[in-house]
Amino acid sequence: MKYLFLFLLFYSIRITPMEFNYFVIWNVGQGLWQSYITPSKCYHFDMGGEKAPWNLLKSVCKRKTNIVRISHWDLDHYGFFKNFNRQFTDICFSHLEIPDKKIKFKWLLKKQNLCEKLNMTYQSWRPSLQHQVFTDKHGSNAFSEVLVFKDILMTGDSPKEIEAQWANDLKLNTIKKLIVGHHGSNTSSSLKLLNKLKALNPFFVGIASSRKKRYGHPHWAVKMRFKKIKAPLITTEKWGHIIYRY
Repeated sequence: MKYLFLFLLFYSIRITPMEFNYFVIWNVGQGLWQSYITPSKCYHFDMGGEKAPWNLLKSVCKRKTNIVRISHWDLDHYGFFKNFNRQFTDICFSHLEIPDKKIKFKWLLKKQNLCEKLNMTYQSWRPSLQHQVFTDKHGSNAFSEVLVFKDILMTGDSPKEIEAQWANDLKLNTIKKLIVGHHGSNTSSSLKLLNKLKALNPFFVGIASSRKKRYGHPHWAVKMRFKKIKAPLITTEKWGHIIYRY
């Protein structure tokens, strides 16, 4: 069934590429790569994981402007960029901030262009210096950018201790889909946050880009929280690429 779904997706994209915009959570294993695809542009939110759907990406984004935004600099969120940079020519960053000096190809990122204009409405929240207190425990996860785009909430690997801050600063009343923080790790997706999202929108759903069999994500406690608020939690490991049409 999964392979039939992927064939139909690939076929429909090739036959009718100009008819609609869609948001894809790619099945990259343990990692995160999300793309909003329009007739002329591909917006990529993070670009990492264990495997990449290169053939599909080439078929839908090769001849378009590719705009990249990285939530934070952990390898499972940016690791495919170097290969992507080799295969795609029209690339720019909508935001480029590298606080971690250990990035192996920081020199490569410095050569990339910043996009002049995004032409896209979204909300962004980035941790301030006051959140550095969590870096000893959570590392670079504590610096994750949180984005609200359309009805999707993307939290990177933002830990529970910081969720309360951005949940108050961002407008979340339109959220129907949560890309579960840290791939469904117990360090993110607090019950307080899930209760708030569920109260704002009864059609709320969680999506985990993870691999349970190897890494144990989504964590059993996170699954229980979703069960408690009676909201579905789906994973790319079971469903493959997850596509929302707009």
